[in-house]
Amino acid sequence: MFLKSPKRLRAFHIRCPNIPTTTADSWTLGNMIKAVILKFNPNETVTIKESQTKFQDTSVETDLKTIFKYYKQLHDAIEKTQDIHFSALTASSERNKSVTSYR
Repeated sequence: MFLKSPKRLRAFHIRCPNIPTTTADSWTLGNMIKAVILKFNPNETVTIKESQTKFQDTSVETDLKTIFKYYKQLHDAIEKTQDIHFSALTASSERNKSVTSYR
C-alpha cells in the first residue's frame, strides 16, 4: 500500500512522525497505522479497501492480542535461537576465511 504510493507514504510520515521502535510500543504503532489507513479513500485501490475492512473487524485485533499474549515467549525463544545460530555461522565463516587465506 505504501510502497507503490509516495503520496500515501508521505501522509503516513506526516501523521506519524515519531514511529515507535520497540516491541512494547508495537500496539501504539499498530493504532497509528490503523488511523492513517482508515483516512485513505477506499475507492483508490483494492488494497486500501481490504486493509480498512480488516482494521474495522474487531476480531482481528482480539486474535492478535491473544497471539501476542500467549505466544510472545515462544517468539522470543525462537528469535534467541536464531541469533545464537547466526552468530555461530558467522564465526564459522570467519574462521573458514582465515584458514583459506593462509593457504
